[in-house]
Amino acid sequence: MEEEMMKLRAQTSKPTKSKGSAYTTPPPKVAAPSPGKNPSSGSGKTSVNPPPERPAPATEGAKLNRLRRLCEKKPSGRCNVPAAVHEKWLKSNKQEKEAMIDELESVNWSKDRDE
Repeated sequence: MEEEMMKLRAQTSKPTKSKGSAYTTPPPKVAAPSPGKNPSSGSGKTSVNPPPERPAPATEGAKLNRLRRLCEKKPSGRCNVPAAVHEKWLKSNKQEKEAMIDELESVNWSKDRDE
């Protein structure tokens, strides 16, 4: 009986040739993307262009809807614009909204602010 216990202990103490233990992280199945090289130009201003996957809206209704999506408060409470711009949009009439659309068109529909 004692010999059997010694054999059993020897078998469990030997490292098994498995892919890994239950406590190690497995290797990734898909390689992670490496970060691209961004030339950092801290002082120079660049032109503002819309992302290539989101072209400027074609119709007046699409422009009004994009302005609405940009200026409205989301259900989570987050808003993509400052509170003053949100209030201006909320209380505006059609002509004021069209003026806001003209401002967005002048910056190629980019919602990033240049400060």
